[in-house]
Amino acid sequence: MKKHITILLSLSITIALNSYSQTSVVSNYDTTKVYYQALKIYLDLTQIKEKTINIESENTIVDKLPGQIENFHIRNLLKEDIASELRKNNSMYLVRLDSQTNQSDDFIVSIERFHVTKQKRLFFYGRNGRVRIRFGYDHLKGTSHVIEVVEYDQ
Repeated sequence: MKKHITILLSLSITIALNSYSQTSVVSNYDTTKVYYQALKIYLDLTQIKEKTINIESENTIVDKLPGQIENFHIRNLLKEDIASELRKNNSMYLVRLDSQTNQSDDFIVSIERFHVTKQKRLFFYGRNGRVRIRFGYDHLKGTSHVIEVVEYDQ
């Protein structure tokens, strides 16, 4: 009985340590590079006419993106910046970046474009397209790579 409990306990510890180390490796990876790659694919796929891309900046990863990607100027906007911009103009286009992980070594970066309008003190977000890109992660090399564009609607 003690032998079974010892084996079960050591197996549980091994599984816990293994999942922790995988999470630790992924979280230490520079995710800015992944968002940059995803945004570049998004810009290549879509036919955006504006030369300035406004990105809703709710996390520090987006803040680390470069100020320019190809011919597009990148602007990171906080909620206050969006409100200020909508005081000048009653509408604007905005991009939102998000990522989702799953059980395996891949994850999806979602880029959604919104047409934001202001009426009185309320903001209305109308989705204006989305691109979802699946990335794989190689734990040995510590790098990610694009697997496929999962969804593209404009």
